[in-house]
Amino acid sequence: MGNERIPPQNLEAEQSLIGSILIDQEAMLKIGDIIHAEDFYRDSHRIIFDCVLDLYERHDPIDILTVGNRLEEKGKIQQIGGRAYLVELSNAVPTSAHIVHYAQIVQKKASLRRLIEAATHITKLGYAEESDIDVTLDEAERTLFTVSQNLTKNTFVP
Repeated sequence: MGNERIPPQNLEAEQSLIGSILIDQEAMLKIGDIIHAEDFYRDSHRIIFDCVLDLYERHDPIDILTVGNRLEEKGKIQQIGGRAYLVELSNAVPTSAHIVHYAQIVQKKASLRRLIEAATHITKLGYAEESDIDVTLDEAERTLFTVSQNLTKNTFVP
């Protein structure tokens, strides 16, 4: 057994965020610029959020029925745990009032995971001794800059 650590994540915040959207599709207006499907740690949440975005962009209703139907059409309903999981998500929150807070938690954890990925990449660059040091430093700087730019862009809330 190694020293494997679980990457930063908050599944309850992910569930509450999606549940908030399922009970109040207008909540999407509050978080559209904060959160993206790739910010979710759990694959099933990524799949559901992608489906929600698809419905939102089409101006279709977003609720348990429409999301479930769309996931069935895409052949992904079983991947997320079935319709029962959508019901569970909608029951996870009584109101969508705190959706921005949930989105900020999910986004922060995603940023931390990206930072870990960047650090791993930079570590590999450091071990590549045959590379030119200036090229290595430039690549490391670009990697960190990309992470920090994404964080700055996604954390702005008017």
